[in-house]
Amino acid sequence: MKGRQIISKVIAGNILKKYWLVYAAHKELGISYKTMRSKTITPGLQYSRKKHSNVVSNTTKDKIKEFMERDNNSRATTGKKDTITKQKVKKQKRYLNESLFRLYGRFKEEYPQVKISYSKFCENRPFWIVKPSIQDRDTCLCKTHANIQLMADKLLFLKVISSNRIESIMLSLCCESPNYACMYRECVRCQDKVVQTAAFEPGEQTQWMEWRSKAEIREKKKGANPIQHLLENFTAALKNKFGKHSFNIAHQYATLKALKENVQENELILHVDFAENYLCKYSSEIQAVHFGDSHKQVSLHTGVAYTVDGALSFCSVSPSMRHDASAIWTHLNPVLSHFRELIPSLNTLHMISDGPTTQYRSKKNFFCLSSAPFQLGFKKVTWNFLEAGHGKGAADGVGAALKRRADGLVAGGTDIPNGRMFFEKLIEEKSKIKLFYITESEIEENDRSIPDQLETVCGTMKIHQIFTTKPGHINWRILSCFCSAPEDCLCFAPESVVLNKAQKKKTTTVTEPCQGMLNTTPEITMSLVGEWCVVCYDGEAYPGVVQDVDAESVQVKIMSIIGVNRFFWPLKDDILWYRHEDFLGLVPEPKPVTNRHMMLDGSVWKSVSSMMNERMEV
Repeated sequence: MKGRQIISKVIAGNILKKYWLVYAAHKELGISYKTMRSKTITPGLQYSRKKHSNVVSNTTKDKIKEFMERDNNSRATTGKKDTITKQKVKKQKRYLNESLFRLYGRFKEEYPQVKISYSKFCENRPFWIVKPSIQDRDTCLCKTHANIQLMADKLLFLKVISSNRIESIMLSLCCESPNYACMYRECVRCQDKVVQTAAFEPGEQTQWMEWRSKAEIREKKKGANPIQHLLENFTAALKNKFGKHSFNIAHQYATLKALKENVQENELILHVDFAENYLCKYSSEIQAVHFGDSHKQVSLHTGVAYTVDGALSFCSVSPSMRHDASAIWTHLNPVLSHFRELIPSLNTLHMISDGPTTQYRSKKNFFCLSSAPFQLGFKKVTWNFLEAGHGKGAADGVGAALKRRADGLVAGGTDIPNGRMFFEKLIEEKSKIKLFYITESEIEENDRSIPDQLETVCGTMKIHQIFTTKPGHINWRILSCFCSAPEDCLCFAPESVVLNKAQKKKTTTVTEPCQGMLNTTPEITMSLVGEWCVVCYDGEAYPGVVQDVDAESVQVKIMSIIGVNRFFWPLKDDILWYRHEDFLGLVPEPKPVTNRHMMLDGSVWKSVSSMMNERMEV
């Protein structure tokens, strides 16, 4: 009788009626029609599901989520349509930087005590962290990683090496516990280690792919050379580039992550970036406006602020398209003032950003960093740069959220014809993102606070931290460090610079190109990255900034010519690879002639012209 009662509790409800089993259950089990046709299951039945041994705990799930959301494992997206929804939860997408298999291996190395299979690791990946498609990867590729990986893939295909995991190969060239000296190839114990290979025919010809930039188009180039040449290039790339590059990535992420997690009561951390400009729209447009160039654009300087009270997203809106140092600090001034009023105890500012040379990583921005925050009451300031090609962060999602909301307003019948309307309409929507409005006149007024004559900091591209406690003076080093905070430490050999020539000469030792001379005999190595140079292209001399160096060519971001010894930065970066013989030499940074045009020093231009004439005669 008791067994029949338990069965009746299980089968009660509409499930039997749904599948036409009421008569069969009555006939076989002897249960009355009244019980089986009841609308609810009889209360009192207790049931507990058996716990499986492979169940992933909530603690492990949280570790996987935190691990996958790190900026070195996945990157934030900036597109307003880059969202994904699951069970009515909408999230901004993040793209995986590597395959799940490699991330699983890295997770197991970091958490060896966590027992989890590869399938369970993949199963518990947050739904908004997705694999990038071909289009997504093509726009966010790190060239250093990609080219070395292409060589490793080819060597594995030829069975010269046993694995194409470039991180593991790099670690095999270092000590058991690799450090800065190992990765920078300064360690006497491991600097002579070589890549372990199987037997192969050195003279056998092979081809491999390589990413190169040509006239603003990123393309793959094939190279045909002996296998020995490929192996030598691969080893050189690992030792000269990848070791430093990977160490810088890991060090900057770890250091800045710890900084955010241990923020003090007197500290303000701002992670900033310029979002892609918003194209203003009308809810109804005539054909000429829709397909023409009549739409105005809005500049968005986005960021996330970290204090002891938590994180707050912010964005400054401006009709000005300028992204230079003057514009950056005009955008930042109201943000800093807001937080100083909100938390009067703040006296230390930490800035975090990527490092484009035309925006944040420039001497004018360094000067503003050493002056503007002190006028607002800050006593110590640092600016920390993420490694090139790995600068995506929390700030990138802020612009996407605002643009998505603005498009929603336009779709609902609201016109957003300019930056002021963009700002006002989003304020009316009571956005959780703190908004500020910047006028073009404010940016132009800020131009007067930046001296024309500033000292050049040689090797700017190698710098990852600027810090200062004295207006007009900066200290810099190749990597960020806060090990002695709140005091300044001496890690990574910091150097000092007085930027304003009117105050004092620079105290750092400078190389010949910074002294107003044309240096035609520099050693072409990675140390040139970030230096100003002149290259020859199609019979003309172009100044530019060195971006990368390999065994046969130099990658330079060049300026455009507007006249004799008159140059300007094009709206779209013009980055090309030049042969060593077309690399004329290093030069001082061109001097500004107008707000946009620049010129080389007269004596330098004379030397450049003489070299070009000699080349023409030959």
